[in-house]
Amino acid sequence: TTKLDFMDNFEIKSNFSILRDNKELKDDDIIATGDILNLENGNSYILVVAGDINQDGKITAFDMAIMKKYLLGVRNLDELEELAADVNCDNKKIAAMDYAAMKNIFLGRK
Repeated sequence: TTKLDFMDNFEIKSNFSILRDNKELKDDDIIATGDILNLENGNSYILVVAGDINQDGKITAFDMAIMKKYLLGVRNLDELEELAADVNCDNKKIAAMDYAAMKNIFLGRK
């Protein structure tokens, strides 16, 4: 999702900015896990893109490899990675169902 698409999909009734590494995203930049939404009223939110474990804004083979290593017990996830790995958004332990959902999105079968 680009910043422009984000603006079109959400009704935010105040000015806002989305930052990555303390730089504001342009309208055509893709939003990634870990980007910061700053509202005019001073509230800030960390954005999480389902499946974007490596924080590049896309679901790629790298994200799938991280998820697979986690499920095999070879790798741990930090808190932000864990939120992104909850692809089916059920707020439960990351499991094979999340991996299957990620795979379907990756293959365009969402």
